Amino acid sequence: MENWKIKKNRHTDFQPLARITGFVPHLRVIRFAFRLSKEAWYPTQSGVNDHEQKISGVSINTLWHHENSVRITYRPAEKPGKFILSLYVYRDGQPPWSYPEGWVALCPIHAEKDYECEISLYWPFRYVKIKKPGVSKPLGISNLPVMQTPEWGMLLFPYYEGPDECGAPHHFTIHLQHLHPMNFLTLLRTSPKFLFAASICLLGIICGVLLLLDTDNIAQQGYSRWWGLLPILVFGAILLLVYRQLKPKNKA
Repeated sequence: MENWKIKKNRHTDFQPLARITGFVPHLRVIRFAFRLSKEAWYPTQSGVNDHEQKISGVSINTLWHHENSVRITYRPAEKPGKFILSLYVYRDGQPPWSYPEGWVALCPIHAEKDYECEISLYWPFRYVKIKKPGVSKPLGISNLPVMQTPEWGMLLFPYYEGPDECGAPHHFTIHLQHLHPMNFLTLLRTSPKFLFAASICLLGIICGVLLLLDTDNIAQQGYSRWWGLLPILVFGAILLLVYRQLKPKNKA
């Protein structure tokens, strides 16, 4: 999992590569795994506007998540190390607290334990489900409100508003891994093995391109310029095989 380290008085961890690779061209189902550190818990204060703290989600057909988006949020429970997860939905500019289906409590969870979330956005299967890894029975499930048909979106990442929007009271970490969709750029960012393999294959492909362009030298050697296609095809095929091998399998 990736570590989103939120510092004291800050709202999020600035990870530009994660945000750049968060574009989802065909938006249907989002799955991610997460774990809250014990430091994410904080005591609630009576009379203080205590906002929902965001874990992850997706915007729908927009770059502006306050227009249309589905997110999973948390707030601290009474006992340290325990939290309450909620569904948090902006619909056509309506904030979640302005209509009943927009803000729904899902289930309690514990710090330092792994959980998985599935957000299904296509009709007729519109729902959010929270479960433990390897366990089919959900801990919490809720239907999504009726929204516009999803076509594309942007993945959303941890954001901590805190009491009265003052940011985090201390340093803490949210561990997050997006399981689906997993595109080429996302795997490149999250898998050191794939990054290494892609670097080697890219060098081979560049060599092939240079061979194709160096027509005069190739002709003097008595070879056809099209031999440059060989390393391009070979290393391209290797890169595709490695990508298919390392890409997480989509499980229900």
